[in-house]
Amino acid sequence: MKNFLKKYWHWGLATLVFVVLVVFFADLPLVDYFKTKASVRRLKAEREAFEAQIERDSLFLENLKDDAFLEKYAREKFYMHAEGEEIFLFE
Repeated sequence: MKNFLKKYWHWGLATLVFVVLVVFFADLPLVDYFKTKASVRRLKAEREAFEAQIERDSLFLENLKDDAFLEKYAREKFYMHAEGEEIFLFE
């Protein structure tokens, strides 16, 4: 085995250099495939996040149709109050 390596090491090195050049510097569809796959994975995650946000916003809009929720939200978020009431803020 040692004799074989001593005799043909340059072929192994040439093969390794060739593989590195092909994989990293050639315009292979394989590289594009992995880039596209990563992009699709990222876009799917983004889509799921947007769908979840849409669901939360839809529920919030449905709740805003209820007068009691609307009043509670206005009081908490915008510090609105009825006439004659005083507001005390605790932080």
